[in-house]
Parts: sequence; structure tokens; C-alpha cells
Amino acid sequence: MQVIKYFAMSALLIVAPGSSLSISSQVKSAPQIAVVGSGIAALTCAREIARLSNLKESGLSGAKVTLCTSRSKMSTQMGPKNQVIPQNGKPFFDYGVQYITAKDEEFKNEVQRWVELDLCTQLDDDEVGIISAENGYTPFIKNRNDKESCAGGNFVGNGGMGILMSKLIDDAEKEFADGTLKVLRGFPDQNKKIQFLSRSSEAQGGKWTLRTKDGNNVGPFDTVIGGFAQHCLTDPFLLSGGDATKSMLSCLRRVESNQLIVMQVSFSPPIPSSNAPFTVAHVSGEECLSFIANNSKKPHQDKKVRTGNNDSESWTLISTAIFGEREFNTNKNGYRKFLKKK
Repeated sequence: MQVIKYFAMSALLIVAPGSSLSISSQVKSAPQIAVVGSGIAALTCAREIARLSNLKESGLSGAKVTLCTSRSKMSTQMGPKNQVIPQNGKPFFDYGVQYITAKDEEFKNEVQRWVELDLCTQLDDDEVGIISAENGYTPFIKNRNDKESCAGGNFVGNGGMGILMSKLIDDAEKEFADGTLKVLRGFPDQNKKIQFLSRSSEAQGGKWTLRTKDGNNVGPFDTVIGGFAQHCLTDPFLLSGGDATKSMLSCLRRVESNQLIVMQVSFSPPIPSSNAPFTVAHVSGEECLSFIANNSKKPHQDKKVRTGNNDSESWTLISTAIFGEREFNTNKNGYRKFLKKK
């Protein structure tokens, strides 16, 4: 029996006992596959399926894959609660992912491809590090004895991580223009994002159908792959599948994850460079704050950094897991209330 297959961090594949990893061994015609997710994990999964689809000796030969996207943690916006696509030359805030580290050889080659596409830029070694009240700011490259551990570099998206992700998805669609890979976009029009799924009976073929927020059905599919995390997302999605996804829901609920709170802050006038000589920094020794990033020091879509004439700076602050969990579970007017309304 086909089951939901869940990719986490582009590596974890969970299947039910007795199911096969070779989809074509169970599906007589060319398999129809949906990948739901908006980040690197989902995109990498969809591209790999499309690549294997074109190999005759592959178990996925002839497969068709639909990548269903929404607003991801790799998102960028113009201001709080403002989901307008960032404009070149205008201030922006990276929401979740602030920079990418490339150490694995295969991933380094992939990130280098992004650089050649003018989609991201490598930060200087002294732009990423650790900051604390006791020791001030220390770049990573000066904080480690083994310089090889810093090899590969740190990268940010030109114009923000959201722009990087959107253009990578566009590029993948062009890469497989033969129709092997299609994209169903749920952002910026979030009525088009996938929120529900269902499975027909064995007598009707046991196919999966996805449904958008505005009630449109997408499918049918032989297999659905989830490339997203956090219980606030996976729980409602899998609950909508009823008995067909009950075992997967039970499995994922055993995986612990933490809530984080992201804040977007503008400083006017800007913080003096002597006090903040970095672009992104991990915060040490603070109960509430784990990470800070000065988005104004990141390159725009034209690869230019605009710091000279700024009368304000756009910063992203990310809480610690302890603070985030405490607020999520105890603040009656916080994020949990928002989720229950949804």
C-alpha cells in the first residue's frame, strides 16, 4: 500500500512496514508524485525525482512530480505582517533562515551553482560569528582552531532568502520544461496553498488528492511527500487525511521540536558599526535571544549592499527555544491562540 512519505531536512524518509521505496514497482503507469513544501528540502527532493524520471534504469522512470509551495521559513518581507514581494533597493527582512553554510562537497557545488546564477553571495569570514555581553563579537573564523571547519563559506540570498528560494523554484521549473516537474504556487496568493489531503479506497485505486485553502482539488497522486516540519504545520495537514495518515501522524508526534519567535526591528539612526561589526551573529549567554542579523548589510537583487545612505537599519531577532516555548504555552494572547483560531 502506498503511504505518505515524509522528507525532513532533505534526508529522512519514513515508510510503513512492508512498503517499497521503488514506487514504480507498485504503480503500473508512470507514477504521479506530489511534494509539499517550500524550502531546500522540498525543492531538492522534487528535482531529484525529476532527474531520476529521465533515467530508464531508475525505479522512478517516467514519473511526474508536482511541487506545491507556500510561504516558507526561507521567506523575506518588507515589514511586519507585510508579505509583499521585496523590491530591489528597498529595505527587507529575512524572516527565518538568515544564512546558509556549505560544507558538504555536493552541497557546496550546488551553492556555487546559485552563485553563478547571481542568486546568492558569500559573506566575508568576519561577517558571521558569536556575540555575548561578556566577550563582545567574535567571528567564527577566529573562534576555531581548525580553519577547515569553516571551509565552504557562508552565503545569503541576493535580495533576501525568499527571493533566492523563489528564483531557485523558477529555475527548477525551467530546468525540467518537458513537464516532468510542475510547480503549484501557494504564495503570494495563499488561497492556492495546499492545506488538506485525502485518499480514495483501494477499490477506487488508493490515490491521494490534495486540496488548496480555497477548496480546489489537486491530483490524483500515487505518492505524497511532505518537505516541511513543525507540529503546527504537520498536525493539521495529516489530521485532514483521517485514517489514511493516522500512523504517520502518530510517528511524527514522537519527534520533538521547539517553537521560536521571530521579531523584525528597525533602528533609526543605525547602530554604530563599532557596536555591531557583523552581518549575522549567534547570541551566547542570553535567556531570550539566540540570533540577530542586520539585513541592511545583505546584498540586494542587483548584488549591491546599500549601507552608505541608510537612515535606518532592518534587523531580524530570533528568540531562544526556551523563551519561544514558554511564550507559546503560557501567553494566552500569543501564537497558540492564533493557531487555535486557524
